[in-house]
Amino acid sequence: MKSDNHLFKVAVIRGGNISHKNSLTDGASVLLSLDKLGHKAIDVYVDKDGKWFNAGLETNPHKVFSSVDCFVDTTFSKNNDYHILAEKMGIPKMLSYQSFPINHDRENIYRLLRQDGFSVPDTVVIRSTEGGEKLILKLKEFWTTFHTPVLVRALDRYSCEPSFLVRGFKDLVKYINYFTEKKIDAHILSYKEEQTFSVAVLPNYRGERFYTPIPVKTLNNKKNLPDKDSVNQVLLNCMDSEKSKIIDTAISVCDILQPSDAVLVDLIPYKNSYMVVNVEGRPSFREDGRFMKSLGSTGCELGHYLYSRVND
Repeated sequence: MKSDNHLFKVAVIRGGNISHKNSLTDGASVLLSLDKLGHKAIDVYVDKDGKWFNAGLETNPHKVFSSVDCFVDTTFSKNNDYHILAEKMGIPKMLSYQSFPINHDRENIYRLLRQDGFSVPDTVVIRSTEGGEKLILKLKEFWTTFHTPVLVRALDRYSCEPSFLVRGFKDLVKYINYFTEKKIDAHILSYKEEQTFSVAVLPNYRGERFYTPIPVKTLNNKKNLPDKDSVNQVLLNCMDSEKSKIIDTAISVCDILQPSDAVLVDLIPYKNSYMVVNVEGRPSFREDGRFMKSLGSTGCELGHYLYSRVND
């Protein structure tokens, strides 16, 4: 849908009851980018009870969607009633979790990449229904077969549950129990203590099938997981050959997964090449985060990308 004045109106929905603080931060970054470009945005705050507000006044999804060309939802929610309403009204959801043609979980993404010869971590899936001695034997087999430390996280890539870096078997059992008690399938993967290189990938943008700005390197303490306090540095002084190798790997990953929306590909050095450690289908939009740092390295704005998608 195109706006008559070559700008477009977008609703940015943020808040909610899943990861409230992160949602507010992500939404603020989107609003700032749109404001820089002069696009009109409706800032929708959703409280933890699900009530919608704009400019301090209570509103509702139908009223919001009746006045916009598209919307961005940073609440980490999916399949809400208002998503169904927006679809019925022909209002597209942008920068969504639906980046891949199939709703892959984290293990399925690795499986597809393994099949095409990519290096990925060693992994095992623990279903929330597993337990008892059989589970302990399965964990012991993984622990004694693969390199440690390991990362334990939710299998569902939509999950906002924390990830845990584990160096001892007792902690492995503890964190697996953390997920199974919540009836959440868990994903265990080998963790290599290497610097992470990340690159944003934007499909069908700036005349390219997969547009890639400059990668970034996360300057983290190797003994801890990268987090929101880790410093992300654009690879301006990296050799062009290495930057090209990182970008080519990220594009090859996207050739396999065929994302329809922006993704973030995380890589680490491995055997004179790169291992794919994560493909994030809805990356964080924090201004100092990996995705936004990479995106901004070539003067891109989320607003530019949104405009290109709305006006396809």
